[in-house]
Amino acid sequence: MKYLNLIIIAAVMLLVSCGKNKDNFEYELLPVKMDQKWGYIDNEGKIVINPQFDEAFLFSNGLSLVKAGALYGYIGSDGKYVINPMYKNATYFADGLALVATENGYPTFINKKGEIKFTVNEADECRLFAEDLAAFKSNSKWGFIDNSGKIIINAQFDRVGDFKEGMALFASDINMKMQYGYINKKGEIAINAQFEEASPFQNGLALVKVNNKYGFIDKSGKFVINAQFDYAEPFSEDLALIKSGEKFGYIDKSGKIVINPQFDKVGSFKEGLALAVSIDEKFGYINQKGNFEINAQFDEARPFNKKLAAVKINNKYGFIDKTGKIIINPQFDGIFDIRFYKNYIYSDYFNTKSLEAYFLDKTEEGKFRRVDKNTTFGAVSNDIHKNDELLETTNNTVIVKVNKDIDNYVKIETFKYTFKDNIYTIKPTFKYLHHWGNYPTGNKKEMNFNAPVKSVEVEMYLYGKASGKNQKVVSVLAKIFADLMKTTPKDSKDGLLVESPEMNVEVWADNKLLTGKVYLKASF
Repeated sequence: MKYLNLIIIAAVMLLVSCGKNKDNFEYELLPVKMDQKWGYIDNEGKIVINPQFDEAFLFSNGLSLVKAGALYGYIGSDGKYVINPMYKNATYFADGLALVATENGYPTFINKKGEIKFTVNEADECRLFAEDLAAFKSNSKWGFIDNSGKIIINAQFDRVGDFKEGMALFASDINMKMQYGYINKKGEIAINAQFEEASPFQNGLALVKVNNKYGFIDKSGKFVINAQFDYAEPFSEDLALIKSGEKFGYIDKSGKIVINPQFDKVGSFKEGLALAVSIDEKFGYINQKGNFEINAQFDEARPFNKKLAAVKINNKYGFIDKTGKIIINPQFDGIFDIRFYKNYIYSDYFNTKSLEAYFLDKTEEGKFRRVDKNTTFGAVSNDIHKNDELLETTNNTVIVKVNKDIDNYVKIETFKYTFKDNIYTIKPTFKYLHHWGNYPTGNKKEMNFNAPVKSVEVEMYLYGKASGKNQKVVSVLAKIFADLMKTTPKDSKDGLLVESPEMNVEVWADNKLLTGKVYLKASF
């Protein structure tokens, strides 16, 4: 069943990344989806906040993250905005702080009034605080900051988890394979990188994988429960899900099997019950003796939170209590899913300075990167692109492969030159054979190195932080040449056009926001 498979996948991902602090969330108001919009109900199923949002999340710290259109904001329990939608990316609140990013902004921490506490400049990614430290990524390496934004542990690790019980997992690339270990809050290595996977510590134990088997270690790195299981999840309510052969069961903290491996699909325990799937792909709940407490009867189900669990019947969601009784009738198109709540955001900052420098290099009014109306085919082939790869030629065009990376977010892929005259002519070759005259022997290209350029078109691909910023790049490039040519851009059929007596420059993007391709064409 897809749902429980997702549970298992999500659990695996937690081993190598970071977990969410689920204690932050409040369950008095529950997000539900009706007629394509999200609103909130209380624990009796009464609609408290009318469906009106494009996305809605559980409340935390008294506020809930919601999405209106393309922007995120925060509401109070009355459904009114406390912080208006203004963020391109945002997280829920934890310990009074949330992470946000505005258009073209770095990760920023705000308080519950929407006031900026500090911005994590130059960070590509940042997470919420855990034990007073927040992980951040800069130049492909991870480190940690404190709640003033000061760097406490320099960005030096390939991967890290969040701190829990004074330790955080880290990863090192050893012989082209990630190995995991643990650091303390000084950034010192407490347990060497030696595991194939690792999870945060819980009650002094951490789940790790070595030699393709799972076991549990203590804070000295010593195995308390030997690596012997084909799969496992961290302890939850003193029991850990394990897999032996093709079946799942549970162990206690001594490593003793307390529920024999007998299930094909089960989850970890929550509030005394664990999800389990029957042979006919129906969901139910087992107790800590391994017996079904709530018979498998639902098309889909979620773990219990505050004595309620969401279930799906006939393509609609409702809620049951711990006896299996339906408390809120199935009537909703969607319900919240805490497994996919993010405690991190990526930077939206996109610095165009390097891109500007590339196109302004050796450029002056009436020129396009050293090319103007007097530039010849000879200059293009023997000087401007003498070190680049020729991709294609026709009678009057040349396409050159450049593959120039600009700050790891724009790749200049090709330059296409069109010339006013043919750049070559095919002529026959002859050999003189005594009194028989000229004998044709083949053909040759006669190059016209003096052919003047008519236009040059650049194709570039956006990726990384530039992904989705096609229109921003179009605007930036148009402004570069408009400033150079002392004019202003105007709309064209596909993008923006800059005109002058010496040269016209047009910039456009494929399908607007849907692709990473941007084009720039100068005509003389």
